[in-house]
Amino acid sequence: MPRNVAKLVKVSTPKYKVNRGLTVPQARAVLTAAYDEPLGALYVLALCLGLRRGELLGLR
Repeated sequence: MPRNVAKLVKVSTPKYKVNRGLTVPQARAVLTAAYDEPLGALYVLALCLGLRRGELLGLR
């Protein structure tokens, strides 16, 4: 190919909304609600480590 036609495309920078996460009282409420749940440990890891759903479900 003599030239890269993808250089002709101009893409604008995506604008994302800022996710601020949970406040401390909200996080405590989630942990309290998840205490007796079978997957409660996943909620603890998600809140403490900030792991995403796919990362949490990939843990052994």
